Amino acid sequence: MAQGQSYNKFISTASRLITYEDTLLLREDKLTEIVKGELRTMPPRRLSHARLTGRLAAMLRRRLDPDRFEVLTSSSGQLIQREPFTYRIPDLGVYLQNRLVDEYCISTKPELLAEVTSPANRKGRIEELIGDYEHLQAPEVWLVFPEDRRIRRLLLQSSKLADAGTHNAGPLAPQFAAEAVVDLDELWGATATPR
Repeated sequence: MAQGQSYNKFISTASRLITYEDTLLLREDKLTEIVKGELRTMPPRRLSHARLTGRLAAMLRRRLDPDRFEVLTSSSGQLIQREPFTYRIPDLGVYLQNRLVDEYCISTKPELLAEVTSPANRKGRIEELIGDYEHLQAPEVWLVFPEDRRIRRLLLQSSKLADAGTHNAGPLAPQFAAEAVVDLDELWGATATPR
């Protein structure tokens, strides 16, 4: 069976959940997540969304040791669980270099995940996304709301992601690397429309 045919088989078949083994037959697609065995296709990101994600990644890369950390943007699936199979595609993830393995989905626990929200709510309900990242035991999650120019910070406490404040200006650093300060005023400059 050709690779494209196997992909279409999964899209048209709602009676069977997709497994990890099934995903190995799927073509690579940056706009598809699998949540609890169901394929979810997302619309492409808006330009302002892509700019903001790129700016945040660049700011973190400038301040993190590149021999120790890798900052990835919307390029790889983050394995949440194998049964029922779930992977998400975070807008940004920071990982320890020595723990990353080249595989279909990143199974390494991130140091930080960031999601840039959109009015279209591309990834479904925010609560469901937070629940998946909590299941992963991600130690820190930043939910970025560009329209309001704010970041909602969540930290893992007693196996639960808990609110750790909302930030809209000044410096913000991830808890794992105090030196990786992000200037939020500079970050919001990425959403400004050039004239």
